Parts: sequence; structure tokens; C-alpha cells
Amino acid sequence: MKQKQTLIQLLALCVLGFVIFLYQLGYPAQLIFDETYHIPAAQKYLNGVFFQENHPPLGKLLIALGEKIWQRNKLTNQFVLMEKVKGDIPQVDFFGYRFFPALFGLLSIIVLFFIFRLIIPDQLVAFVFSLMALFDNALIVQARSAMLDSFLIFFLLLTTYLSLKATQAPRLSRKQLLLLGFASAGAVLVKHTGWIVLVILLPVILRVIRDRKTDGYRCFIFFIFAFSLTYVLVWKIHYSLGKVTPEINSGISQELMAWKGGGRRIDPIKLTYLQIRDAWAFSSQYNRGVPDLDLCKPDEVGSPWYYWPFGGRGISYRWETSGDWYRHLFLIGNPLVWLISLSGVLLPMAWIVGGWFFGIKVRSKSSRLIPYFALIYISYMMPFLLIRRVMYLYHYLPAMVFGLILFSLTLLESRRIGKIGFTEKNRRYIALALIGLVFFSFIIYAPLTYYLPVSKEYMKRINILPIWNTDFQQRN
Repeated sequence: MKQKQTLIQLLALCVLGFVIFLYQLGYPAQLIFDETYHIPAAQKYLNGVFFQENHPPLGKLLIALGEKIWQRNKLTNQFVLMEKVKGDIPQVDFFGYRFFPALFGLLSIIVLFFIFRLIIPDQLVAFVFSLMALFDNALIVQARSAMLDSFLIFFLLLTTYLSLKATQAPRLSRKQLLLLGFASAGAVLVKHTGWIVLVILLPVILRVIRDRKTDGYRCFIFFIFAFSLTYVLVWKIHYSLGKVTPEINSGISQELMAWKGGGRRIDPIKLTYLQIRDAWAFSSQYNRGVPDLDLCKPDEVGSPWYYWPFGGRGISYRWETSGDWYRHLFLIGNPLVWLISLSGVLLPMAWIVGGWFFGIKVRSKSSRLIPYFALIYISYMMPFLLIRRVMYLYHYLPAMVFGLILFSLTLLESRRIGKIGFTEKNRRYIALALIGLVFFSFIIYAPLTYYLPVSKEYMKRINILPIWNTDFQQRN
């Protein structure tokens, strides 16, 4: 019965997710925010033009693969010599470029569903929390664009799921560690923030140390093999696709330039080292050149990290005006989902501190998981406290998802509010009430998610917090 219920819920998530993430995916038929960088990068792969870029290559390779599979454009070289697209562009069908980001957005929800199934005994409550993530407007907007964050979220969640499975298993298996190696390498090959997998893997590392006298270390060798193989292979694909080195590129050392020109032979191990070294050096140099956040600038769309848990600052990725009407593709979270996520961060922190202070003993599986997910959240956010360059709201999306997981664990640990006891039945009622409110909020903000016409008055009414930035009356 439980297996049948799981299949029905999984099918419902797939159908809903397919509609939410893939409906009119090519619309708007214009470049969206950082697509001005990522689609030129994808076209370089498609045309064999070498380049270096700030981020690791896996996300852009997948964007290029989507266009290669669907082949909806006769030309795929309009932006090949550009680092960033500026000005008017020719007509382009963006479906292929946006396909894999959208697909990985859907797959992220599926993996999150299986995480909730692991940590929440009640299948209905686990399903409802998966729906909360599915109805988050910010996750949808980001996944429906040719950008990298849905890839990152997928690999982080997959690493989390596999880590939980590995630590709950009677003994470690080589298959589990192989899969963990592939998944965690995927995260660090999308964005440098993917190195948070080192924290996600902590329980597995501790389990390996504990099982060192049995098969722990031997299994961990399989993890190292899978991680290293994936990491090196993706970088080798990046370099092998770039046959032509344009004069505008400055991201390659003289040693590699001589090798690419055929004037120098380098042994394979040293060549791999030089290639990855050059990529990291270029990324470091690039980030040093990014302007600092300046909240005094009237057109600044970046935001400090302490805005993010409250949904700020929202970003208009694209807009059109016609009289009193707007079309906005707007990066803004579902307020109810983000409030639940923020509660999931604050309440467990109080629970952890209170437990330490009053000496409350950990009793259940869910209470043991709360410090683990709190550590993931804090560790993910810590680097942003030190980064001076401009950052954006979408950098918070992985943390927001982990906040939802923390809230679900807090709900499991809650025993009562006042005279109301938290029975399994009452938890279901709470979860169902929350998803009803979440869906209602999703519908309200859906015009900004799907680029539908709205009035100026609408934009003003939904701007509940000034940092959401939806009131464009003065700007336009």
C-alpha cells in the first residue's frame, strides 16, 4: 500500500512539475539576465571555440547539450565571439538552451521528495513539503532560464539523499560511495559554492572512520575514484571541445597556448594539472574584477546576504511596459514558502541552543538530523559574509531549500502549542493548511513567474517588503 501511495505521489509531482517547469519554456523569446553570459558560452561549445569562464563547466555543457539535442535553431553561432550579449539580438528559439535547467529543476523536486520520505514517517506530510518547494516562484523562474542554479540544487540534494541513505544502511557499500562521488563532483563542477558538499558528506566520512576496521576505507576509495574521475573528465571535455582559440580570450597560459598550437608536447598528467590550474586562476582573476555591492546605486540589483532570508532583493530579469500595464519576469520567492523556510532556520537554532543550555538529550532520528541540516545551512551561508563583490538573491536558493527541510524536522519534533497537541493527525492538518496557503500565494505571484501582463497597482500591492523591489513606478 505504501509503495503504491509513493508511486501515485511521485507521478503527481512529475505531472505538476512538467507543467510548472516546461510550460512555454521558450517564452519570453529574449535573453534573461545571466543568459547573456551562459548562452554565448554554450554556443562556444557548439562551435568548438575555446573560452574560460568564472564558473566550472558542467552547467554550461548541459545548456549546450540541450540545444544540441533539440536543434530548434538553424544558427547557433550568433553570440559565439561575445563574452556577454549586449543590445538587440536576432530571433532565437531558447527552448533547447533552457531545457536542461528546467529538467533539473523538476528532478530537484523529485530528489527532495525522497529526502522527505527518508526523514518524515508520514507519507502525506512528506509529499506536502515537496509541493511547497514545487510552488516556490523563485525556484521556478531560475530553473526556467538558461542559468546554473537548478543544476547546483539538484546535485546538492542528490548528495544529501545519498549521504542519508549511506549512513542509515547497515553497512557501507561500494555502490553507495561511487554514486556519492559522482553526485558531489557534479555539485562542485557547476559552481564553486558546490564545495558545501564537504559538509554534507561529514556523516559519511565519520561512518567511514567508524567502519575502518571492516570495509570503510576500501569503500571510501571508490568515492575518491568516482569524484576524481568525474571532476577530471568534465574539465577534459571542456578543453577538448575548444579547438579554436579566439584572440579575445585571455584565460589561457602561454604553456597551454603553445600546446594548443602544436608547438609543445606535455605529458597527460601535467597537462590536466595545467588545464585545471588555468581555469581556477581565471576564475579568481575574474572575481577580483567584479564590482563590489553598492546599495547607493539606483539601479543596483545585487543585495547583501542578510536580505536574502526575507526575499530581498527581488530582480526584474526582463520587463516590458505598455501604458499602465507591465510584463515582468521577476525573481521573487513565494512569500509563504520563504517564511516557512526562515522559520525552519530560526526555530531549530533556538532548539539547538536551548538543548545545549538546558542539557536536553537527543532522542529521535529527526532531532539528530536538525544539527546536521543546520550546519549545512550555516556553512553554505558563511562565505557570503566575507565576499565583497556583488551577489544576488538566487545565491540563497539552496539555503532556502535546506530551510524547508529544517522546518519539516522542527514540525516532527514539536509536541504541542499551548493546549494543542501535535499528533500525527494534527501535523497532517497543519501541513495541508500550509500547502493551501502556499498554493494561493503561488497563484498571486505567478504573473511575475510566467511573464504575464499586470497593472502598476498590482506591482505596488504585492511589494509587502520594500526589499522585494517589485514597485517599479518610479523606475519606469
